Amino acid sequence: MKGTITHFQKDGRPVSVYLPKTADRLIPVVYMLAGPDPGLELTGPAERAEAATESGECRPFIAVAAGTRHWNSDYAPWPAPPLLDSEPPFTGGASDLLRWLTEDLMPFIEGEFPVQAGAHGRAVLGYSLAGLAALYAMYVTDAFIACGCCSGSMWYDGWPEFMAANSPRPGSRIYLSLGKKEEKARNPRMAAVGDATRAAHARLSADANVAETALIWHDGGHFSAVPARVSAAMTWLSR
Repeated sequence: MKGTITHFQKDGRPVSVYLPKTADRLIPVVYMLAGPDPGLELTGPAERAEAATESGECRPFIAVAAGTRHWNSDYAPWPAPPLLDSEPPFTGGASDLLRWLTEDLMPFIEGEFPVQAGAHGRAVLGYSLAGLAALYAMYVTDAFIACGCCSGSMWYDGWPEFMAANSPRPGSRIYLSLGKKEEKARNPRMAAVGDATRAAHARLSADANVAETALIWHDGGHFSAVPARVSAAMTWLSR
């Protein structure tokens, strides 16, 4: 990797920032909603996306991975039952997480790194439940112009109804992806993800507020080639 990744804590949350070697001017930024080790989650995608930048597939960008140790809370849009009886329920803390991201982390990043300020220079992405939270951000904030929802938890209780009743900000660009085997999950709620993702893409395609949308199908299941899938989203968002 020719760029660098720095790690720090912001308000008790782990944050990692990928800065390309050519960051000599204000460039777009991709905010990645991550788990407890954002640096680990960011490294593989950043390496692949850096190669895409060098080949001209996308523009240079800065990536900010914001981590959490409370996955089922911070990335859940509203309370919902757990997938398994042995797991904790989803408690619906995504709005609070996004408030911290937009009101605390973003101003800090824009003061410390050469990123474009304003929604038109920002994208948000995530994987799994974090992917759903990234898409949720397009509906409940005006902070981003683009979103990458990779293997998003579209099966989430109430999500189709939420999309039917709301629209993302005008001019939105939204990237969806899913593994071809994900809809073959044994859990019946998770198995609904294929049809739910197709329906979400159809709704976004018909929404006048959405300037561009894509649905990409990858080989494998939910945990297959995650860094490559995230990198593909980063590349699309930064075209």
